[in-house]
Amino acid sequence: MNGSNMVKLYFIEPEVAGGWGSATVVTNRKQIEAGDARIPEIAYCEYVFDGWLGDEILESFPCFIVTDKLRAYIEDARLTGFHFQSVKISKSDIFQELQGHIELPLFWRLMPEGRVCFNSQYEVESWSGHDICVAQRGELVVTELALSVLRQSKFENCEIHGLRFKS
Repeated sequence: MNGSNMVKLYFIEPEVAGGWGSATVVTNRKQIEAGDARIPEIAYCEYVFDGWLGDEILESFPCFIVTDKLRAYIEDARLTGFHFQSVKISKSDIFQELQGHIELPLFWRLMPEGRVCFNSQYEVESWSGHDICVAQRGELVVTELALSVLRQSKFENCEIHGLRFKS
């Protein structure tokens, strides 16, 4: 589906509050090590928190996690192009030392199913038509509607880049 001038897409870079834990399962690890693949395919993610500024959508390339509250907002808005998967949440020693008093909420892994391709000038070359998409290098891309849903939650430490459709 080609985009129209009425649809607005945004490439978003959520807060990185940690990284993968030892329970993370990378299915294409050998291809990555051999240089045959560039983006890890994660069958299961453990997200280990090192620190947290409180945003309800987080990233550890190429995984995105959302709080249970944000999951409900996304589902209630009937957005398209995703599913949720359970995620294991852990706290690193650094987190325990600096923010150990913080109780982490329930998180879910946000699994984008929509697809979008954009070039270095932020021009969309192709788009599946979904509200939540992943781009060719693992970037998270959302529609204006999805962005408005994300903004209903704590969403303060995220970089947002507007995309435009190629003429």
